Amino acid sequence: MQAFRPFGSLNIEWPGKEGKHCRHPPKGYVYITFESERSIKALLMSCTHDPSNGGQWYYQVSSRRMRNKEVQIIPWALCDGNSIRCPSPKLDPSRTVFVGGLHGLINADALAHIMDDLFGGVVYAGIDTDKYKYPIGSGRVTFGNQKSFMKAVQAGFIEIKTSKFTKKVSMVQILFNYYKFVNYFYKHILFISAGSSGSLFGRFAVQYM
Repeated sequence: MQAFRPFGSLNIEWPGKEGKHCRHPPKGYVYITFESERSIKALLMSCTHDPSNGGQWYYQVSSRRMRNKEVQIIPWALCDGNSIRCPSPKLDPSRTVFVGGLHGLINADALAHIMDDLFGGVVYAGIDTDKYKYPIGSGRVTFGNQKSFMKAVQAGFIEIKTSKFTKKVSMVQILFNYYKFVNYFYKHILFISAGSSGSLFGRFAVQYM
């Protein structure tokens, strides 16, 4: 991962490499956390951009074992995980729905906008993340009134259609009195997946072949 160090201070996480006796990092993908947003912008400026293929970003890396290997860059800003549309009222966990099956390209602002257009009254939306602060395909939406909340619960499912994807998502009531905010950090996460071809890995990244 030396190829990314010229862009700024970073931290590298190899999922699956937590064990003490793992001699080699697992193939497929890696998380890179930059300390500055400027690093992300500099990296993306060095990437090739493919607007016809969902606006994907690609960057070429080289090592002793491979030369000019194209990897896909999927940026995720941590601040995209929360959307507070009405900051003054206290959030009510009893008016919160769990949203499952979210596409990886949906951020909190987009989720809040979609749900508010359909049901109204959205005061907060959040995207659930894993320990690397990367989206896991689910989120939570809190409503400011009981009517909007019940409309969402009774709907059960909605279909989200965009130019890049069509996704059916589920909505269920959260049945416990606990609601957790996702912390903000002035950091940004990149999900790096290697390979220009191959099967999709979990969060829309391409595996090594």
